[in-house]
Amino acid sequence: VPFNQSLLPLFLLSEAALVGLFLVAALVFIEKSEGTFRAYRVSPGGVVELLASKVTVMVGLGLLLTVLLTPAVVGTRANYPQTLALVALGGAFGAALGLAVASFFDSITGFSVWMLALTLPLTLPMLSYLMPSFAPAYIRALPTYPLLLGLRSTVFGGGAPWETYALLAAWAAASFAAAVLVYRARLAHE
Repeated sequence: VPFNQSLLPLFLLSEAALVGLFLVAALVFIEKSEGTFRAYRVSPGGVVELLASKVTVMVGLGLLLTVLLTPAVVGTRANYPQTLALVALGGAFGAALGLAVASFFDSITGFSVWMLALTLPLTLPMLSYLMPSFAPAYIRALPTYPLLLGLRSTVFGGGAPWETYALLAAWAAASFAAAVLVYRARLAHE
């Protein structure tokens, strides 16, 4: 695989899958400053629907980026259904995690340091991707490790094991459940 093409899974991880971690926080802070959450509390919609809509938008952005970027780099040889499924699961995980963490802050300024502290460990698997002999257990334990390896496999025409999808779905569901619990508790105290 040429070096320029081998970087595609890294871009898909950082831009398509984890972009929601940053952007969803920006959305949350805009909505907090405009009082959207307070106004939403009197609507018939619930917290699950509100947060699911944000995660859906972030997953959609990640999928759009994947559909634009992947054909430009590898053409038709990618396993598109599996690549898109991995990006969707990774995007759901990133967006839900961003929602859960952003709920503790009132502005993007306070969130920025914690965003970096959260992002750096999640991107450590990039080291193992670029240097395959370096894959300590603490990196392999991160949810982004199987995501990155799965993207590498599917982008170049292979497939990812079903365990990768199950693990990412579990992380995404756990992150979303944590976000729902945190938002319910925070809204109850307002």
